[in-house]
Amino acid sequence: MRTCASVLGAIAVMSLVAACGADAEPSTSFESVAISDASALTDLSGDAQGGDAPAAEDDVGRGAEDTALALDGLSPELLPAEDVADAQTSAPWEPPAGWGEPVEAASDAWTWVEVEGTHCGDGSQTGFAINPHEGATTLFLYLEGGGGCWNYLTCDGLVQTSFHLGGYDASTFNGLIAEAYKDMWFFDRESDTNPLADAHYVFIPYCTGDAHAGDAVRELQGLLPWNNGTFYFKGRSNLEADLAHIVPTFSDVERVVLSGASAGGFGAGLNWPLVGAAFGPEVRVDLIDDSGPPLEPSSGIWEDWYETWNIELPQGCIGCEDDVSAVVDFLRSDMLQHGKMALLSNARDAIISAFFQLSPFVFEERLFSVLDVLDEEPNAHYFVVDGAGHTMTIFGTEGYEASDGAKLTDWLIDFLADAPDLKSHRP
Repeated sequence: MRTCASVLGAIAVMSLVAACGADAEPSTSFESVAISDASALTDLSGDAQGGDAPAAEDDVGRGAEDTALALDGLSPELLPAEDVADAQTSAPWEPPAGWGEPVEAASDAWTWVEVEGTHCGDGSQTGFAINPHEGATTLFLYLEGGGGCWNYLTCDGLVQTSFHLGGYDASTFNGLIAEAYKDMWFFDRESDTNPLADAHYVFIPYCTGDAHAGDAVRELQGLLPWNNGTFYFKGRSNLEADLAHIVPTFSDVERVVLSGASAGGFGAGLNWPLVGAAFGPEVRVDLIDDSGPPLEPSSGIWEDWYETWNIELPQGCIGCEDDVSAVVDFLRSDMLQHGKMALLSNARDAIISAFFQLSPFVFEERLFSVLDVLDEEPNAHYFVVDGAGHTMTIFGTEGYEASDGAKLTDWLIDFLADAPDLKSHRP
């Protein structure tokens, strides 16, 4: 029943996209502000990472330059695993000069923030949403999921395999798709069980088709001469521009919980080092990756994604452009030394299996191989259920149970509370 619920949930989201699109009428009101000082952030950037593609401003016509944060050298020192709950360093840290001003927003309400210099797949500007909570010391930073695309067929074919490529703005955030996310357990301030009910919230939309990892502008060509178009794979650079305002807004937090589901889960994992560096060494950053397991896809796919999206991998991630397992090794040697991770997945996830062009059973085999590696790390934990469903935190989080009867919500509460001897679960 749980597998059916997950699959039906995913189908329901896709149906909402088809029915509503990006122009759905708002169902509730919320605040909206614009960040228009992106030009001040360009001092932090090096050359654009878009390969030989044209600069984004040439096609968008906004006159805004791409932004990229200069975060080299800001990675926290490695700490013993047993000290993760109290990770601190005496080294002074200051955000790079030129970061944006804090966003003014009402407490316990969603505010949409438009950020100049960001791009959706069609080149249009986007932003992020915040929901502050007075007195909070934890920030829940969530990356939206929604498929992926890397060629003309998947980005603009008869069936697009990624959401919101045509734009994401304030009206989109107030539409039906976003409402499903805002109703998540982690965003429910009225829940007696939600361990993040009193946290600050940030929602990063997904409209670039690149798992929040790209920084490129590509001319994609289909089978026929007129099947072509310009696509902006700017998920990574969007996040960098967003962080230039998110960090100053929540500069007093002690902990960040970085999370995402599906493509958002992949993006959260790939950008874990970026977020950690942005907040500095005195802020602990933990990861909850829902259904974005770091597995090796079918031969050639990772290389296609890496080239098309121009994935910006963490500095020092040796061999990561060729092998996903190298990414896992890097996270083990870096982020897992001063933060914790929780990986959530179905054992034979039908959606990710299809994207990776793997049979569900090969997916399960590769997933369990990754779990074996994570078993060697005291700060790495996982909750894997039997089945072929997809995502566990968007719909029905309180209904998931492991094969031994452990409840997902209880497990997540313990994870976030740094419960000692937290047990991982797999079928």
